[in-house]
Amino acid sequence: MSSEKAAAETRAVLMALTGFSERAGHDMAGPLNQASSLLALFVKRYRNQIDADADQLLDYLQSAAERMESVSRGVRKFMDIAGKTTVPGAVDLNDALAAARERLSPNIAESGALIVADRLPVVTGDAGHLTTVFENLIGNCIKFRREGEPPRVNVSTRREGAMHEVVIRDEGIGIATADNDTLFVAFKRLNGREYPGPGLGLAAARMIVEMHGGRIAIGPVSDGTPGTCVRFTLQPQQP
Repeated sequence: MSSEKAAAETRAVLMALTGFSERAGHDMAGPLNQASSLLALFVKRYRNQIDADADQLLDYLQSAAERMESVSRGVRKFMDIAGKTTVPGAVDLNDALAAARERLSPNIAESGALIVADRLPVVTGDAGHLTTVFENLIGNCIKFRREGEPPRVNVSTRREGAMHEVVIRDEGIGIATADNDTLFVAFKRLNGREYPGPGLGLAAARMIVEMHGGRIAIGPVSDGTPGTCVRFTLQPQQP
């Protein structure tokens, strides 16, 4: 079998799997959201109707319903990304960052986050996907901030061989070096109780970056100060 035919068959299989994943995600979202709504209604109706033990159980039910709804939203968004056809073109990363900041505006206002960015390059990619990368990574910077301190996020860029490298650095709670390889695994949450969420943001960011022919890594800030540093590469604008 020729390499061209093998590549074509691989692409066809991937497209079929992606379509299946997308449909499965949407089909699961309906029942999960309905169950979450019914649980919330049940808790509201029967709170303070029996005794303290029952109320505690209702609290557990409500917490489980909220987690279920969060995971359902996260899975659906992840499947939407996986199933979306990329439309490559020239993308000004300054515009992608601005769009991500607009999406995050409630979180930025609530936390008092300060986001400082260099002038970013124009790359080849899908504008919607790259906006999602910024949204997920900066959203994590805001979420995993140190208590009592407004988050500070710095976005910079440099040339890395034939690629542009974007660096997003924060001054938050940081991560342990041993956790680096597992953070991009879907549903992996290192601080699930303190910072609830579906655990899909970094997995989605990695999927998008790799779809664009780049690579992504995360680790502590290199100078030893508190915080986390995420680096990802993208292809320059094609002439």
